[in-house]
Amino acid sequence: MKKVLAWVAIAIIAALFAAKLDSVLVYSETAMLPPQAESYKVKEAVNRYFPDLSNRTILMVSLKYNVTDQRVADWYHQWKNETGLDASSYIDLVEKFRDALKGVYNGLGKMVKGVSKGFAGYWMVTDLVHFTMVMNGLYDLSEEEAIEMYKQVTLGTPLEKYSDIAKTLYETVKSKKLDPNSLDESQLALIAKHKLLEGLSNDYARSYTLCLGCKVIQKVKGLQLWLNYGFDPDSLKNEIDKYVNETVPEAVKCFASQKLKDLPQDVAVELLLAAWEGRSVNLDQMVNRAIEEKFGDMIHYLMVSKDWKTMLITIKNASYEQAIEAKRKALKSEVVTEAYLMGGEVLNREMKEANLEDAERVQELSHVAVLLVLFAITRSVVASVIPFIVVGIGIVTGMALAYFLGQLFPIYQMAKTLMITTGLGLGMDYSIFILSRFKEELRQGVEVHEAAKIAAKRAGHAVGISALAASMGFASLALSGTLMLNSMGLTIPLVVIATAIASMTMLPELLALLGKKTWFWWPIGLKEEKRKVGETPVVPRKGIVFIAFVVVLVITIFSLYFYVNYKGSSDSRLFIPSGTEAYEALQKFSEKFPGGAWGPIQIYVERYNGFAWKLVKEQLLKMNGVVAVMDPNENFGTLKDGKGVGLVILKYEPFSEEALDMVPKIRNLVHSKLNGMVGGMPAELYDTKTLVTASFWQRVTPFAIIATMAVLALAVRKVDPVISAGFGLIAAISWAVTLSHYLSVALWGYPLYWITPMVALIATLGIGTDYNVFFITRIIEEIEKKRDYLGGVWRPLKLVGPIIFGLASIMASAYFGMLVARSIGLKQMGLALGFSALFAALNAILLNPIVLTVISSFKGSLKRAGKESEEVIE
Repeated sequence: MKKVLAWVAIAIIAALFAAKLDSVLVYSETAMLPPQAESYKVKEAVNRYFPDLSNRTILMVSLKYNVTDQRVADWYHQWKNETGLDASSYIDLVEKFRDALKGVYNGLGKMVKGVSKGFAGYWMVTDLVHFTMVMNGLYDLSEEEAIEMYKQVTLGTPLEKYSDIAKTLYETVKSKKLDPNSLDESQLALIAKHKLLEGLSNDYARSYTLCLGCKVIQKVKGLQLWLNYGFDPDSLKNEIDKYVNETVPEAVKCFASQKLKDLPQDVAVELLLAAWEGRSVNLDQMVNRAIEEKFGDMIHYLMVSKDWKTMLITIKNASYEQAIEAKRKALKSEVVTEAYLMGGEVLNREMKEANLEDAERVQELSHVAVLLVLFAITRSVVASVIPFIVVGIGIVTGMALAYFLGQLFPIYQMAKTLMITTGLGLGMDYSIFILSRFKEELRQGVEVHEAAKIAAKRAGHAVGISALAASMGFASLALSGTLMLNSMGLTIPLVVIATAIASMTMLPELLALLGKKTWFWWPIGLKEEKRKVGETPVVPRKGIVFIAFVVVLVITIFSLYFYVNYKGSSDSRLFIPSGTEAYEALQKFSEKFPGGAWGPIQIYVERYNGFAWKLVKEQLLKMNGVVAVMDPNENFGTLKDGKGVGLVILKYEPFSEEALDMVPKIRNLVHSKLNGMVGGMPAELYDTKTLVTASFWQRVTPFAIIATMAVLALAVRKVDPVISAGFGLIAAISWAVTLSHYLSVALWGYPLYWITPMVALIATLGIGTDYNVFFITRIIEEIEKKRDYLGGVWRPLKLVGPIIFGLASIMASAYFGMLVARSIGLKQMGLALGFSALFAALNAILLNPIVLTVISSFKGSLKRAGKESEEVIE
């Protein structure tokens, strides 16, 4: 009882830490993205330098009225006041433009009118002052005499106060050695411009003055209005006003191009001219026109649907609870008919909660299924419960170890579900295998304590080897370089080893204590199940064996070709649980907005270069599949301290193969022209699929195959069984993936997610090696007992075949429990893993005898041929 009590103590302590496992689990959007990926680096840079871009929640609202309806704007402002959130939407953009255009019309429009009038006034004064000086011969005097005489001549007239202009005219004529009588209007207008600028401090007014002055100077070069109309000030004023009025439209265009770059030029010019002319305008129409010209279809990619009935509201730095409350308040209004939440915070929280719920449901269903299968194997209530308790203690211990591991390494949330299902399935395999051997020994009349020792030695030896092989297989996932697979590779071996040790140490002691009790085997009892052990097996005829081998070989070749060339789905939505807020939002989004708008490609640059970006943008827009490009310094781009993030919107959904195919093309251009990096959802999916696939076939798979086969070879110490087991494992994984693919398409309309066949391969190697070790070690034992090779090969089919298939049924039941999960991706994983377990067991108990018989016959033929050759030589 010492071992039992020790395990009970361990379980009590372990339960305290296993309960905390959820606290160290990670719910990351980049769980499958290797840190060396370019898109991972882009995500890190965006999170660091542009946190507003990454920490956003989107509230998508379907509206009763058009977005342009005032009732929508009224609701939106009331909603913002009630929630107090930092939110922005199309309505904010409209109001921003309305304020800007109102400022242009009222403020800058008055400025244009005032400056134009002021310039005309200064120009007229300059002409009259010059006319006065010429008529009075003041340019022939010294400067002091000329200015003094000017004051005397103009005393009591409006020109009296413009002696400073007279001084400027005198200095200009003398310094440039000009003929006063030949001075034209361009020179006089230039002086007027400078005089006007001296009195202006407003940057906009100064800029417009420069534009107006330059345009006027170009227009009146060579004219001498001062000479023609010097004696007629009214006519002079009319002529000057005429030239100024004719020039204002050109000056306004010049001014708008310099100071109103953020507004569409034609709209800004039209508003300024309307204000200058005193015309009223329809500001709302001008606002809509300005937004349409400025952003074009980008509005319908990122802010409002084309039917103007669905609007996206961007909320910055909001918690999940705040977002949910904001949605609730939005739905209280009769203006909003539907509301959905999107964004990383929402997705992470809902995936976390959904996966916790899935884990609980999977556990409940798996436990029930396992108990039913367990009872079918043992035909005893108590004998079914004991292994369940032993395995449960092992799983709790493994989860506690995973908690401590989580203090050092991040563990992805899905690892917990697979820890439980794999630990339950393999742990039950180990316990039942030991229990079955114990039961077999009792039937032969062996004393209960001795039977427990034999079971612990014989079956326990196989269990230890199996657990080592399975652990090595699953541990290979830690070489993948991704959070999700690394987590599986680090945690699943913990529960495998823990359940194996519990089964090898605790279970035999319990069996020695309880195995002779009648109630332990109730209701069937031990005698009713008694079989004739060691009877001569029926060995199939070789012809039948060879036909079966050929049929299996053909099926395997077809399914293996299917497996090797299988691409699978890249649709990451498969792992978003159905019925969640994020799932419903994405479904609705795809109905209202273009596919690529949900997850645009991001281009990150450390140093923004406008000229280079312009060239890249032109080439990007020429690519088939690109519908819009946003420069970091324009529209919806982001630029800060020289670092910038531009967006590329594709016409394809971000998880489609077409979108993924665009990534390397865009990268080649960006790398060569911008020295930037490409990220965003399509790039993340592309990098994940490319890098994980490469690491899987280059590191994970070779390690898993070598490790599991090495353990098997060390256990059996013979080549033929290793070849036989290897063929069976290849057949199992290829059959499982092929069948799972067709079932997934039929049931859910999607092929398997691309990573599922890879995980299934590792699981098959680990679990399948278990079944092969169980079967092959019994083959070796039977051969050693009877000294009959073919009899020893086929006898375990009856002795342990049903047990092993029963074990696989338990394992498969645990995995098939994942079919109750809410995400299609997790259901697909359970389907593939469940079939992998069943086919691995089926092949272990059927293909091993078939292949070993074929190998034996082949060797026999070679041996006979060798003898015949020797006889011929002799």
